[in-house]
Amino acid sequence: MLNTKHKLRGISLIEAMITIVILAILTTLALPSFTAYLQSLAVRNTAESLLVAAQTSRGEAIRSNNTVVFQVVDSLDNACTTTSTGRYWVVSHCSAASHCGDPVSKQTAFPSNGCAGANPIILAKGTFDTDERVQIDLNNSTLCYSSLGRINPIAANCPQGSLTPAALAGGTLSINVTHQENNCLADGGDVRCLRLNIGMGGEPRLCDPAVYTTGDPRKC
Repeated sequence: MLNTKHKLRGISLIEAMITIVILAILTTLALPSFTAYLQSLAVRNTAESLLVAAQTSRGEAIRSNNTVVFQVVDSLDNACTTTSTGRYWVVSHCSAASHCGDPVSKQTAFPSNGCAGANPIILAKGTFDTDERVQIDLNNSTLCYSSLGRINPIAANCPQGSLTPAALAGGTLSINVTHQENNCLADGGDVRCLRLNIGMGGEPRLCDPAVYTTGDPRKC
């Protein structure tokens, strides 16, 4: 009668060490790609939040038939100040500085007495990606939309420091979203950076500077 019992054999120390070395090599090879993926994801989160802010600003300006202010701020409490490197955004009637903690109002009509001496009406607010290494090359922390939904720094009730007409090079405001720890694909790096273009009419469009194919909707 055949003996069907087999002696169980474990792995040797050498085999275990070889396995660990192989896993370490694979992890080392995969880590840069995974890091670039996380960086690209943070860039996309920020760019999409920026797109939402621009769309909301333009839509509210047209709907209310009055000036709407989009501001990048350093916090969403009432100690907030405007800064082009902030991690948060606020859309409001009148400047939201020192009022970012106010609740979003259901009253969307423009203040009857204008902005002078009036608290802003907060229309919407949000957060960019929490990765502070994501950079937004927005030279001005404030964009002002006229009642026609156009970026217009000289419209009534625009706060001082709003984007100047000179920044609209070629009729388009281009806001690049990048990551400070890695270069963009378009520059030979690994991060898929994005760009938000806002035309003279105020329409925002998100595009990819690394896409060059004619007819591709992602092309800038």
